[in-house]
Amino acid sequence: WLKPQPLSEPRPVSGSSKAMAEESEDVALMKITAKKNVAFYMRAAASFLRGTEDKKPVKELRLTALGEAIGIVASVASRCEKEELAVIKEVKTDYADVQTSSGTTRGCAQLQVVLLNTSSGAKA
Repeated sequence: WLKPQPLSEPRPVSGSSKAMAEESEDVALMKITAKKNVAFYMRAAASFLRGTEDKKPVKELRLTALGEAIGIVASVASRCEKEELAVIKEVKTDYADVQTSSGTTRGCAQLQVVLLNTSSGAKA
């Protein structure tokens, strides 16, 4: 019986970015919600993995989601792999405690997928 590895706590994102991404030089974290569709997050992931005029491609992209957004993470990760933008390095699951508006906590499924960039621009 295997026990899932707990997720590391992501740092809070300052400001508001459309894809809610947190970046370091080689690693980007995309916090995915159910408010946007798969195509939106796929475009954002492709931008991180291919790079833009302003930013170079990241070597590692971490996709993370809670609850209803888990399916979006799975779709984006598999499409990135299918389009040969990245390979799936790691998949982690957890059951996080989330505070409700009434102040109580409830359990919520959590998924994190780590993608390694395979595009030529990101290789060291």
